[in-house]
Formats: sequence, structure tokens, C-alpha cells
Amino acid sequence: MPANPNGSAAIAALPRVAGTRIATPRARLAVGALAGHPCAMFGPCAALTLRLDRPVTAVLAQDLAADAAVDITAQIAIDGTNVTVPGALLDRLCAGGDASEPGCVLLPR
Repeated sequence: MPANPNGSAAIAALPRVAGTRIATPRARLAVGALAGHPCAMFGPCAALTLRLDRPVTAVLAQDLAADAAVDITAQIAIDGTNVTVPGALLDRLCAGGDASEPGCVLLPR
């Protein structure tokens, strides 16, 4: 479970350097998180699975550059206490028109 005292969690997919090439491989990530607490995701991934402490019925997501969250429940997989968000969905949510990597906050409810 998250180590932050307030229950929030943060995950970052960081670039790797190989010679002169810099790339961020799109990994499938899985982390423990607390339902009802925010979880921030920074960088691209193939998929992000939140292993929650209890089942949830909805997940909200907000691009860090946006003013409001959106309900992504119909676009993700919820299996018991596991919530899986496709990386392509995070890419679409965070397509702010600049060169930055995706960054968003997820709130499982």
C-alpha cells in the first residue's frame, strides 16, 4: 500500500538511456493503492493496474493540465480489487497539444 501518510500514491515511468538514444519503454505497471485516494501517473505505459484495498465502482481521471476530472469507468477493466487503465486511454486523456509525457491523477471510488 502507499507509504504517503495521506494515502495518495505516485507512479512514474521514466526514460532510459542507451548510448545516445533516450526512450521510455511502455511497460505494464501494477501498484498497490488505496480506494478513495488519488493516484498520480507520470509518463507513458502500456497499462496501469491499481491493486486496491477494496472493490470500487467508478474511477475518475484528470489530466494534470485540465480543469476537471472525467469518469473513465466504462473505458477500463475492474476485476474485484484490481483496476486496469490502458496506456492508450491515458495518452488520449493527456493529449494537451504539447510535447510533454502523459500526466494524470486517478481517483478510484
